[in-house]
Amino acid sequence: MHQTVVDRFREFSIRFEGLVHWPYLDIKGLVTVGIGNLIDPVSAALALPWVLEGDGSPATREQVLADWSALKARKELAKRHYNAARPITRIRLTETGVDILVRSKLLQNEAYMRKRLTNWDRLPADAQLFCCSMAWAVGPGWVDIFKNCVAFLLKSDFTNAAKCAAIKTEGNPGIVPRNAANQVCLHNAETVTLRQLDPDVLYWPSHPDPNGDTIANLQAEARKTEAEWKGVPYRFPEDEDTLPNV
Repeated sequence: MHQTVVDRFREFSIRFEGLVHWPYLDIKGLVTVGIGNLIDPVSAALALPWVLEGDGSPATREQVLADWSALKARKELAKRHYNAARPITRIRLTETGVDILVRSKLLQNEAYMRKRLTNWDRLPADAQLFCCSMAWAVGPGWVDIFKNCVAFLLKSDFTNAAKCAAIKTEGNPGIVPRNAANQVCLHNAETVTLRQLDPDVLYWPSHPDPNGDTIANLQAEARKTEAEWKGVPYRFPEDEDTLPNV
């Protein structure tokens, strides 16, 4: 993966998922933490470097189990802002803990996507960021479901890939700004390819041609939809029935 993608993925994702140091329930009632990271089942939570709020001491396995179970039982919190979940638990992830979790998941997703996207290393940074965004929202298995999009990516046809890259928004309106940002990434990748620009450079959220009307419209849409939903964490669970056919 281009280092520019690794370095800026956290910044990109926080816009759509928020950053939460305590566990909360997503809209599906699944326990989540960090930048939209599922920790459901509880085995996923037990592997993380939790500390206790207040004194910052390491949390024990028993404390993690107790807090996770207490939160999981509060199903009504799935319909509330993540701040409502904070008083239910004491376990917290530090900034370092969140970074470890996000980096690990990012690289896991990359390893899966490489199996399908055989030209992964040749994709421009903006195209890789698009792929990582898709994986973060609906799981790395998106490459097995969005077959038309993947077929165009394999041909480095980013314009047509953009036409079949939309994640469904029904019941998950927080996806709207992500879809808009994904469009900017793919159009950036097309410009990088056509102009033979440096593929290591990540242009998102700007563009190689800031005067291009199409790109300006995409960026305006991305800013508008992000402003409408900013701070509201939404995430699909990683199962195929949440993914649209193409």
